[in-house]
Amino acid sequence: MKAMRFGSHFICIFSLALCLAGLASVSGEELSSESMVILGQIERVLIKTSGLTLDGRVDTGAELSSIHGENITRFSRNGDEWVRFNLNPDGVDRFLEMPLRSVVRIRQAGSSVIQERPVIVLSVVIGDLRVDADFTLTDRSLMTFPLLIGRNVLEGRALVDVSGIYLQSSKQ
Repeated sequence: MKAMRFGSHFICIFSLALCLAGLASVSGEELSSESMVILGQIERVLIKTSGLTLDGRVDTGAELSSIHGENITRFSRNGDEWVRFNLNPDGVDRFLEMPLRSVVRIRQAGSSVIQERPVIVLSVVIGDLRVDADFTLTDRSLMTFPLLIGRNVLEGRALVDVSGIYLQSSKQ
């Protein structure tokens, strides 16, 4: 069984390396698996803005990353649009105020309902990966994880080993 698991990991990584080689040849950019971190399907994510570390699900099917927020309110400050929200994954209320980057319209898989979601920029750390990226704000209280890491964080920076969890988390 161990040999089979190792074999499937090798095939997965080898396949990803081939895909990267194809992407590099199409885009003209230098992409290599050596310059990318390998993430598991679940990782610990440090949100530098709040100092919180949350469990995040890595989802290659999601274009944008998303974070749980409650009592999401848009307001104006010095002529700029801002958003205020409550981040409380551990039951402790933390009210954050951040500049509003944009608003996107999202249709979740299997639903015809379109949601408008505010977008903010968060600085996140996942092991060796450090990035500033767009995150949509939405109520994820019915989801298993308060944070979803999408392709906007992964693309060109990380490979995903779906058979693993917390592969980068031990590095924090």
